Amino acid sequence: MLVAGKRLDVEFGVRNSGEETLRFTCALHTYLRMREVEEARLEGLRGLRYLDTTKGLEHDETGTELVIEAETDRIYFNATRPLLLSEPHRSLGISSEGLADVVVWNPWEQLTAALPDMPANGFRHMLCVEAAAIGTPIELAAGAEWWGRQSLVAL
Repeated sequence: MLVAGKRLDVEFGVRNSGEETLRFTCALHTYLRMREVEEARLEGLRGLRYLDTTKGLEHDETGTELVIEAETDRIYFNATRPLLLSEPHRSLGISSEGLADVVVWNPWEQLTAALPDMPANGFRHMLCVEAAAIGTPIELAAGAEWWGRQSLVAL
């Protein structure tokens, strides 16, 4: 992890010290503090295919911005362009390297009640925007190394 000024870089690295190819998926579980999640807007996902895991259905994103108004658990595939997360009076640029997918998650009220480490209204003040490798698992040959990075920049 590297923090510099208004930028935070989080890296995840893997070295395959085994003798066989290693195949894995991963996600950097980035919980972002929101003033009020319903006022937040996430841009940069338009046109991407996603899996809505709350319903088990795939869709193409047609909106120019994602607004969280209910339980959300989506995997956006091949989301390689930068994203912009905006709230009134502040914005965050989000980009990644080596991690082609993005998970957007908010448990909303009902699921939050089942989470022992989250206060009852905790869902109102958080949003996960996770750099991930899910759709196409990473394949790492014996002796090889790999790394992925998510960068967050306060704008």
